[in-house]
Amino acid sequence: MKIRYTKNERLSFIMEIITSLRIFKGEKGDIVNLYNEEYSAIKTLKEVFDSYLNQNDATSVSFEGSIKFEELNRKLQYRLPAFSPHTPLFVMKKCEFIN
Repeated sequence: MKIRYTKNERLSFIMEIITSLRIFKGEKGDIVNLYNEEYSAIKTLKEVFDSYLNQNDATSVSFEGSIKFEELNRKLQYRLPAFSPHTPLFVMKKCEFIN
């Protein structure tokens, strides 16, 4: 039986992602705060988080997609589930953008 995640559980998923972005380990081993609105990808990600979090618990849906993080030449891929036992996914992949 599928059980929908509550708003508090969805918030917990979001907070884990935010924490990982705030203490992102750079290529040289330094810690960088990527959760900064100077990056266009973060503005978009915040909109996704807001929509995912503020859904009605009884009718919530999963969010899945990717966002270009052009400043770092990377792509953020995310899966924010609506139902248990599915787990969230958040990865940052190097990529080359075609203009």
